This record gives sequence, structure tokens and C-alpha cells, in this order.
Amino acid sequence: FLEIGFAKWRGNYQPVLFLGPYDVSEGDLRARFLQKMKKAGNNFERLPRLVYWYGVENLEEAFSFVPQRDCLSYDEGAARGLLNLPKPLQAKFDKGRKFTKSEDRLLLARDHIYGGRLAKR
Repeated sequence: FLEIGFAKWRGNYQPVLFLGPYDVSEGDLRARFLQKMKKAGNNFERLPRLVYWYGVENLEEAFSFVPQRDCLSYDEGAARGLLNLPKPLQAKFDKGRKFTKSEDRLLLARDHIYGGRLAKR
């Protein structure tokens, strides 16, 4: 828990923070996670991961449950080149072109992870 990693969203891996049930405030989200933990029992492979999606500003949309098969650790993501911007997006960034909403989200996520410095990686 409380580790940066990557999870699949709309077919692409996006940066996330993996959370535990007590990393979120009391309420529906925590209750649903605890219920999923109880249902999974000792079979942790069936337990989905609770993630915070970096770059999502609306908190009502920033959390979700993702199957473990769609999650990668930070190191696994780095090995797959996920720390680098896709080449077309890097070219847009370098030329100062306007981004789509999903591209903006990815750039904001990288900005959150790298502490405010968008450097080429």
C-alpha cells in the first residue's frame, strides 16, 4: 500500500497510487474495500487494488478498484518504458502544441509524480 505504480485504464497504463483501506477516510469507499477484502478471504489474488489515479482532479472520479492483473509496480512500469512520454506526446510537448484532455491528464499525472518538474525521461 501507498506505492506508486501503474494500472490499466482504457487499454493504457496510467500512473496510480496503490492504497489500503485505511489510506482513505471513513465512508463508502473504505466500506466497499473492506467488504471486498472479506469476500476475498485469504485469496489475495482475487482482491482488486484500490487506486488513486494521478492527474484526476475530481476526487469523486480519482479512486477506483482495478483487478490485480491490470496493475504493475513502479519498477515493472519503468522496465516497460512507462516513465517515458509516448513519442507523439513528447513531440507535441516539445513543440508547445495543445493537448487532448487525456493527454493533459497524463502530463498532470507525471507532474504529480515528479514533484512539479516535467523533465524528459
